[in-house]
Amino acid sequence: GGRRGGAQPPMYDASSGVKMLSAKKFPGSDAKHTWLVEFYAPWCGHCKALQPTWQKLPDKLKGVVKVGAVDCEEQQELCAKHGVESFPTIKLIKAGGRGVEEHSGANTVKGFYEFAVQNVPSEVVNLRTTKHLEEFTGGACKTAKSGCCAVLLTDKYETSPVLKALSAQYHGTIAVGEARASNKVLAKEFGVDQFPTLVMVCGGQPAVYDGELKAEPLAEYFAETSKKKAKR
Repeated sequence: GGRRGGAQPPMYDASSGVKMLSAKKFPGSDAKHTWLVEFYAPWCGHCKALQPTWQKLPDKLKGVVKVGAVDCEEQQELCAKHGVESFPTIKLIKAGGRGVEEHSGANTVKGFYEFAVQNVPSEVVNLRTTKHLEEFTGGACKTAKSGCCAVLLTDKYETSPVLKALSAQYHGTIAVGEARASNKVLAKEFGVDQFPTLVMVCGGQPAVYDGELKAEPLAEYFAETSKKKAKR
């Protein structure tokens, strides 16, 4: 920067979607979201080179993890606490104090994306049989604060990163289950004949979600549902 002796402007401004984090704003054990965080130093050449790549991640990982950065010149205690010894250091801070993972793969959009997606915590219950479904709707669904649970009926064989993220974010509030690989038996229980379909069961009453199965509309739908107090 041209300002001598003054603080460096942050490497990422608000428009980038990357959130500058301080000790006060750093995700703690009560964090609802998982964060992908770059610990950097303003004088570090590798960090400056990483900037354009890092700025692509908030959009790429929307609905899965939040993307942040820490200036270790300004936040020395925070960086020491996280054992940062070289720059840039990339860590995934899991939602709800579920632990921290350090990235050791390629410093590319693909490398960071895969690292985040593979390590994002999940509370999704795999539903395979009608017995599983009954236990889920009769158990986890009723103990959830909202009295609601979401069941995704999908033709896929693996859980989507967005569903994993929502399940961790709403853990204890909305239970999340999934029937994979076009499970016709469970689809029939809800009168569903198309995959993927999301069903929200509140107070034992199923309702088919008719919005798009994308990060933003799903986040809104879960937020609205979480405010409900369904009869148990």
